[in-house]
Amino acid sequence: KVTCRWTERLPPEPPPAPDAPLRPMSYPPPSRIPKEETREYPQRQWFVLAGGVRATALGAADGRSCAITPDRRVTCWGQWYFSTDWAYRRPSVIEGVEDAVAIAVAQEHACALRADQTVLCWGFNRSGELGNGEILDHIQPVAAAPVRW
Repeated sequence: KVTCRWTERLPPEPPPAPDAPLRPMSYPPPSRIPKEETREYPQRQWFVLAGGVRATALGAADGRSCAITPDRRVTCWGQWYFSTDWAYRRPSVIEGVEDAVAIAVAQEHACALRADQTVLCWGFNRSGELGNGEILDHIQPVAAAPVRW
């Protein structure tokens, strides 16, 4: 939960509907923060992208973007030069990536960290960017070498 402090009493506000537009980060106005009253609001676990796609995390670079959806799938859109069918105008699910908790997007590749701490990457791999010990490009996600934290 997120705790907010207010300088004046306000009527209780219901939690936002799942499809409600997001408020700007400056809400409430700085003149009303902080002082007397404390209220707790449920923390929103996702945000809404264009087209109504919900996301919990977002990565972007050089005209391409990827997001993690609330069901922990990865969806990407934009310009992906290594595959003619990856010039997505709308978010498209990347098959083979489930249980993602973090996403990173670079110039011509992307990687997703899964809940089990394994990493899947896809895209150009001319210099070993995918971390799988090869220099072959991969349209489908491949496992990167194990990461030690």
